[in-house]
Amino acid sequence: MEYTHDSKRYLWIFDPIDGVDNFQAGIPIWGMSLALLENFWPVFGAFYMPATGDLFHARAGGKAFWGDKRIQMTDDRVIDDESIIFTFSRFHQQYVSGFPGKVRNLGCTGAHLCYVAMGRADAAITANESFQDLAATRMIIEAAGGRLYTASGEKFYLNDYLNGERIQEHLLVTVPGQRKTVIGCLEKRS
Repeated sequence: MEYTHDSKRYLWIFDPIDGVDNFQAGIPIWGMSLALLENFWPVFGAFYMPATGDLFHARAGGKAFWGDKRIQMTDDRVIDDESIIFTFSRFHQQYVSGFPGKVRNLGCTGAHLCYVAMGRADAAITANESFQDLAATRMIIEAAGGRLYTASGEKFYLNDYLNGERIQEHLLVTVPGQRKTVIGCLEKRS
């Protein structure tokens, strides 16, 4: 894809099944994501969970929605024993967690990120993702006030992975004001 002003400036990114293992096992936590890029920049993102009927969506520079209800993350929540962080399946093999709340894996990264965007969880840490996996939900997270960071807390730039390669780093998804607190609860195993 090259920068252009003609119709070729648009690129649709579709991930037909996020949460394949859940889908195959009949667990209703899986979804489909769709993102639209214009000259490499995200314009629109949607994540739909057919089994539950949940539709999350956002436009660049706009707000995030769950159906027609606006969703937004806040920096003023305290991380405590009622907090929730979503993780990937081998999280406990790679991290020692001092997170004071509940550590959960629902088996679907898109659902994890959308639930964080709507405030049902405080953070998520992901592994082994690609641009295609995150293109739509990144839009939703950012429109809701959150950000993607590397597990060390640095800003993460998803467009660096437009070529489709796997993202080797673990990613943290949360609001900017929670970043340091959540990272302080995670220790990478050697």
